Amino acid sequence: MKRLVHILPLLGAFLFLISCEEETPKKQKQYRPLRIEEVAYKRELVYNPAGQVIRVISESVMPDKEVISTIQEFEYSNEGRMTTSVIDNERRYQYMWEGDRIVKTEELVNGIATNRFTFSYRANGQIKEMLTYVYDGATPRLKGKVAYAFDPSGNLSSVTEFSFHETALYLETINEFDRYDSHPSIDSYFDFHVLNTGMHLHKNNPGRMVSKNKNGVAYAIEDYTYDYNTDGYAVKRETTLTFLHVGSTGSYETHYFFEEF
Repeated sequence: MKRLVHILPLLGAFLFLISCEEETPKKQKQYRPLRIEEVAYKRELVYNPAGQVIRVISESVMPDKEVISTIQEFEYSNEGRMTTSVIDNERRYQYMWEGDRIVKTEELVNGIATNRFTFSYRANGQIKEMLTYVYDGATPRLKGKVAYAFDPSGNLSSVTEFSFHETALYLETINEFDRYDSHPSIDSYFDFHVLNTGMHLHKNNPGRMVSKNKNGVAYAIEDYTYDYNTDGYAVKRETTLTFLHVGSTGSYETHYFFEEF
């Protein structure tokens, strides 16, 4: 399975409080994400004394047993905002902020600008769309667009991707989400959005994702089931993937680990 390294949201999304019912006075346990484990894949978070994620270490085991490791490191401003991330000392992402939102990300490979990503938002702060540009020499030209839609509960309902050719945008794929549970989204704490660290897509956990092609025909379905801890946070997700055009189905588990501090 191809792995995409995504950047974790900022410090406010790293730390969260899980209440435990005890005798008065009521105390709270404090947790933060530690690692994800799947068959042949592991991702671990490393924190600095201030509680900011400064490094993510990912390991994938290939069919021939070769282990491929990726290290992603993060830098912050004095105000605590993530300013850059670097993958394997080669690929660098630089983040530009307006207020509390990232509006532009520049991607550089070995010091050379390769892509630009710009973001627009709705009045309520939800992301609306992302425009992708590829550098043609020193000039970025439009390459594609991703549009985001949300349901009334604040959960992502669809992600629609377009490619740009000559003078127009053309639909490529649609991913639709539904069957959300009522528990806090585990992706909000463990997923990495490499292009926009402040992106929040799920309030709760989706139960299904349907992928459709440019003609609107579904070609794959992912069904999700979760196990939760006593505080209501998911500690395991089972993903069942079905490819509709061939009728094949497979599943795998993702385990989530926290640390108390």
